[in-house]
Amino acid sequence: MDVASVKLRSRQGRERTVDDLTTLFDLCLVVIDVRRPSSYERLLAVVERIDKALSGADCTVGVVLVAADETDVDRVLGPLARKVAVFVDPEAQAATALGLSGTPALVWITTAPELGAVVEGWDPPAWREMLDRLADKLAWTRAFLPRPDDPAPFAARALRHEGTRALT
Repeated sequence: MDVASVKLRSRQGRERTVDDLTTLFDLCLVVIDVRRPSSYERLLAVVERIDKALSGADCTVGVVLVAADETDVDRVLGPLARKVAVFVDPEAQAATALGLSGTPALVWITTAPELGAVVEGWDPPAWREMLDRLADKLAWTRAFLPRPDDPAPFAARALRHEGTRALT
């Protein structure tokens, strides 16, 4: 898989390749499917905590919203949309190109660019391990995961390729 050529579309509708986005910084992306609010809503606080932990590091923290377009961003993410990089993936093309088969997922892409690690599903110990590896690479602070108020672990649910957006 050629991660470098994967295109991510910003909330402003601008498409850039992973190669463009990793010229200076690694990417740490949380991929969520907006058709499953009960899954992603529980993870927004986790995303914010990851962003706080990596703030100032040579890493861009972002969210990829599967089955969403630019008009959905603020409603889905609320204030978090102004804190992290946001990418929309209406047809799950970017998620699929990154090798994902389900969401939620945590994806680390290095400046090489290559996949540093991928974890599908909300698996707090696996997310912590991946984030610890990223923090070690960056010589940075570790994210505090899991916290007692974090959701219980849950498996990734398969990406659906229905060709339609779930939100209007």
